[in-house]
Amino acid sequence: MSIHLATPLSLQITRNMRDLRVRLSHVSSGRRVNKAADDAAGLAVADQLGAVAASKRVAMRNIEQALNLLDTADGGMMEVADHLVRLRELATQAASEVLSDSSRAHVQDEYAATMNSINHAAANTLWGDKPLLSYESVDVGLVVDVSGSMSGEIAATQAAIEAFRQAFLDAGLNVGLGLSVMGRDPVDGVTRRADIATAEFVTELASLGVEMYGPMSPYSALLNAGGAADLPGTDDPDAYTWSANPIRRVLVLITDTGQELALVSHSAAAVGGMLNAHDVEVHTINPAAYNGVFNPITSATGGQTWDIGDASGSGIATALTAIAADLSAEFGTLTNLEVQVSHTNDPSSRIDLEMPVDATAHGLGLAGTSVSTVESARAAMDAIDVAMGTLGAAQAKVGANTNRLMYALENETTAAENTEAARSRILDADMAAETAALMREQILAQASTGIAAQAWRLEKEALEQILESQ
Repeated sequence: MSIHLATPLSLQITRNMRDLRVRLSHVSSGRRVNKAADDAAGLAVADQLGAVAASKRVAMRNIEQALNLLDTADGGMMEVADHLVRLRELATQAASEVLSDSSRAHVQDEYAATMNSINHAAANTLWGDKPLLSYESVDVGLVVDVSGSMSGEIAATQAAIEAFRQAFLDAGLNVGLGLSVMGRDPVDGVTRRADIATAEFVTELASLGVEMYGPMSPYSALLNAGGAADLPGTDDPDAYTWSANPIRRVLVLITDTGQELALVSHSAAAVGGMLNAHDVEVHTINPAAYNGVFNPITSATGGQTWDIGDASGSGIATALTAIAADLSAEFGTLTNLEVQVSHTNDPSSRIDLEMPVDATAHGLGLAGTSVSTVESARAAMDAIDVAMGTLGAAQAKVGANTNRLMYALENETTAAENTEAARSRILDADMAAETAALMREQILAQASTGIAAQAWRLEKEALEQILESQ
């Protein structure tokens, strides 16, 4: 008689114990899929859904940060709006002829102080170190040679100034412009200067925020425009007025000859060094491709020389535009911001957040306004009305963008929750089913172990009987 151990029963015990371990891992971890072997395809899908859900959570934080940025800008604009209301009150008061000159002067003092408060509020509305309501400032001094051979270039310069200024504004930069002339026609030392300094043109410049400075000698035109009015040898009292903290100070010299530069030709490098010490960079436009004394000055300050070789002046605007583009390339604020509001690299997952407005007095068109006379006060009333309209439109835009971001946040919140739920349905265990299955496996394991023990005992007894019969 042969005796066989219960091999099938041993296999069943092994299978039962393996199933019991699986159920224990599901119940203890709360997950149906703990490794790839549990559900290879399901784990791959779950990993993708997990990445989507995590990215959506980050996108939600992006939206919240953008909302905080807009709240900051909105608060700053409300502060500016309050100051504009006060300006309107002061302008209305000063527009009355009943007010005495001395009283109007006191009103003007408060008007100027309120303008400064507007600038302060705009400049200090920041997101981190990023200004939200003020452009950074580039100050540019234009020095134009008005000798007899420059008639075409003078007219071209006049025509190009507004486009030059607009190029900076389009890049999100305030530009402070000053204009001076140098050089004398040996035949007519007056008319040539008058071409660029007529009353009409000065008025036009003032409307663009351009300061006009009197004729200078070449030497003082350079050094005074470089903010070095007190240096030895600067024989003209006029000097450009730079803003408090411009990111760049730039001098643009337009000349077709070196004749007027005799006073600086012997010390070009020294002049360049002085300008460089005052953080002024010089760019030169030479319509007749004159390549002379300005080159050492330009090189010393890090500027460029534009030899355009065009006596008609048509290249002046091109050169000025190129200079503006070069200067503004590294800077610019209040440009639109793209906020990543969802998980895909797709334009539909980004919101183009248009920044509010330059809320400084200059940006709102109030620079140069005053209430020192009845006429100027009445003009200021109109300017303030326009400024309030500009600011109101910006506030409305901020409100619209805020609502748009809120809708995006709600959408992402819902989508993230649904994505997490879908991932959970793949990975997470059904605790009721898993607990029931665990109980079943435990019973089977206990039963199979008990049956195995009984089988071994029966075989042992059979073996003992055989041995005893021998």
